[in-house]
Amino acid sequence: MNEKRRFKRVKITGELEGNIIYRADITIRDISLGGACFYTEKRLNPGSNCLMELREKGISMKVRARVVRANLSHTNRCGDDIKPVYEIAVEFENLSGQQQELLQKLIETFS
Repeated sequence: MNEKRRFKRVKITGELEGNIIYRADITIRDISLGGACFYTEKRLNPGSNCLMELREKGISMKVRARVVRANLSHTNRCGDDIKPVYEIAVEFENLSGQQQELLQKLIETFS
């Protein structure tokens, strides 16, 4: 077989781990300084970590979170396709003082 690759591939004989980073739209149901619950079409596994970007009225921030619960909530029909929608609960991790202040301001826009 004639290889047309620009770079030689190497077979991994040990263990090499990695992560796939993807974006998914979310609809936040509720939020606190400790965590949030949201809906998304992407399944996230309990115990996994994610990076969330929150935006509202000029406030934009990124927070790290750990998935504590993930359940199928309902399905949406899009033409002939039926898409699952999951309810995901996360706990925020290692918020800095500045992140806590920004998050509090964001929460107050809904209070």
